[in-house]
Amino acid sequence: MIDPKLVIGDLLQHLSESGLPVLARVHGRACGAGLALVASCDLAVASDDARFSPRSEDRHGWPHGTLAAIARVTGSRAALEMVLCGRTADAAQMRARGLLSAVTSRERLDEAVRELGAGVHSYAPTAIARGVSGLRQQSNARHADALLHIADQAMRDTDDEFGNY
Repeated sequence: MIDPKLVIGDLLQHLSESGLPVLARVHGRACGAGLALVASCDLAVASDDARFSPRSEDRHGWPHGTLAAIARVTGSRAALEMVLCGRTADAAQMRARGLLSAVTSRERLDEAVRELGAGVHSYAPTAIARGVSGLRQQSNARHADALLHIADQAMRDTDDEFGNY
């Protein structure tokens, strides 16, 4: 039997290593690993009736992965409050905390996702891959390492301007 926690862990690891931007479309409830999945995406659009909770049905274990994922996006204090107090948040609250890029009606959800995705396509694929991967590395690195990475990316971008692909 496959352990669902390992599958979710592998999926979240794959998302963090991908150079592609990942867009979440949320309606209904995003709980536990579902919330971690939304937090691990680069952009997220939710319907105004969506609900978010760090707790899954299994309330016996500490949600380590979910807490880490939402803390990277909302900050540790907001993430801890959700976990420790067992709070469920609506889409407007999660938009205010930075988890969501946009909130719209359920009827307009697909259109809002397409609009957000269209903006992503306005950049060259290599620029997107470097930008997304660079931001993920910076987010996961110590500040000094992040500064070195930023300098390296700036040099690569300069080379690209002069046709050195």
